[in-house]
Amino acid sequence: MANLFQIADALFFPSTQEGFGIPVLEAGLTGLPVFCSDIPPFRHTGGDDVTYFDPHHDAPERIAAQVRDQLAADQRARLRVRVRQSYTWQHLIRTHLVPLMEGTC
Repeated sequence: MANLFQIADALFFPSTQEGFGIPVLEAGLTGLPVFCSDIPPFRHTGGDDVTYFDPHHDAPERIAAQVRDQLAADQRARLRVRVRQSYTWQHLIRTHLVPLMEGTC
């Protein structure tokens, strides 16, 4: 799971039944923002440090907007996305190495 969390933008966990909420803890260890159902196990493990929603009563559009808005406002989340997009080997080769080799730099 740690490798998956390394490339994820957030943990979205709409489960309505959970024993303890270990994925919330694992996401917390990797610094991922967490969006999960408002159920007691998640409240216990996530406390005030995650974003809750009611999967039975909140409209999907409202939940999606909540996730989108919070990720857009979170500097760490924006940095993670920018680093993963702009600093891959493929991107660096295409934007820096190829122009250098073609003499267009």
